[in-house]
Amino acid sequence: MRFPPIAPLGLLFVLSACSSDMALLDQPPETAQSEALATPITDVMPIDLSSKPLLVIEPTVLPEIPPPNLDQLIGQTPAYISAILGDPFFVLRDGNVQTLLFKAAGCILDVGFVEPKSGEPFQANYISARTDEGLKRDSETCMLEIMAEKAAY
Repeated sequence: MRFPPIAPLGLLFVLSACSSDMALLDQPPETAQSEALATPITDVMPIDLSSKPLLVIEPTVLPEIPPPNLDQLIGQTPAYISAILGDPFFVLRDGNVQTLLFKAAGCILDVGFVEPKSGEPFQANYISARTDEGLKRDSETCMLEIMAEKAAY
């Protein structure tokens, strides 16, 4: 098979394009890498960001959840009520009856529980409030004070 006279010229052109890359392979790795990194990049197009809108993220405002009223707490478990009011400062248990005491400045909230049947979870059946001296207090107000102190921590 006979090649046209221009074929050796094309082969020379292809080999000369590869020769610069081949020369890097003959050098130690540090030199080859530094020469490759030193080669300026000329085919990068600048990006004009002035015409692009910026992504703006608005903060999410959560709706305020009203505190539960006392009627909603009746029938709930000690764990549920403790999640709302925090850890009780005193727990009294006698058989199938349990009382948790929660305290805020100036009030103590007593939450009484009964165990409907043996092995069933305790359920709140009464809530009352008093002062440190034992005088009657409004239970709803006392509960809100306890929740406010819990939120402050």
